[in-house]
Amino acid sequence: MSKPVILKVAGPEVGLPLWIFIKQRMKLSGNEAKRLLDTRRVFVNQQRVWMFRHELDAGDVVEVHLPQQEWTETPIEVLWQDEHYLIINKPSGFVSNGPNSIEERLARELNRPVHAVHRLDRDTSGCMLLAWTTEDMEKMIPIFQRREVKKVYEGLVIGRVPSDLSVIERTVEGEEAVTLLKVLRHNRSAARVEFTLITGRTHQIRRHLNAYKLHLAGEKNYGNTTLDNPVLRTIKRHMLHAKLLGFPHPVTNTFVQARSGLPADYKKAAADLGV
Repeated sequence: MSKPVILKVAGPEVGLPLWIFIKQRMKLSGNEAKRLLDTRRVFVNQQRVWMFRHELDAGDVVEVHLPQQEWTETPIEVLWQDEHYLIINKPSGFVSNGPNSIEERLARELNRPVHAVHRLDRDTSGCMLLAWTTEDMEKMIPIFQRREVKKVYEGLVIGRVPSDLSVIERTVEGEEAVTLLKVLRHNRSAARVEFTLITGRTHQIRRHLNAYKLHLAGEKNYGNTTLDNPVLRTIKRHMLHAKLLGFPHPVTNTFVQARSGLPADYKKAAADLGV
């Protein structure tokens, strides 16, 4: 991972809004400076800051983590497919559908339209199910509703996971949400944890962890904003990987299952954190 840009506030820079300071010191456009803040890539005195107008004090240390060009032209890996569905190994950095999405990129690579059956967050990597037609996509809706889809994730968790915590049952936005946990490896400050989703609420794993004052490495929305460990400030995304997906096929009446290996950035982050 690239080294961050370290800038120290001095002289006439005192009192400047953070986005203007970054713009001037790094010779960026205003939009480029604001985009770094929007994507949570800026720290002030080891604390993640994303408010454009945050005023700087003398001696403040501003740390900027520039985005790296990733997943440029490497074809998306197809883990399994038939004439109705396909399971891919989604790289991080793509939304599931819409402009600049995994749907759009796959359609270009495969030269035919595809339709996301479910969604993975932009930063989440791993197994994702798509359908070739809207009709086949709609056939999967009741299967998801009946909770017949098997979804297993692995994440790098910062903090001490309680030894007796194997299931979290807490509502998400007023709806029932259930997550099973299994600690695979751990040390005093981090753990590799396997999550099995019984329900599929928005940001369920991340919200459930946050309820226990835990968060994923690289978390930008549900974690602590102060990151004393410099390793954590270099992790570019939340470290969550969908490593297994299984479902009863609505056409062939067979159970389909696929696995995806851990990506390189996940393995490096795990090694850097000692798990």
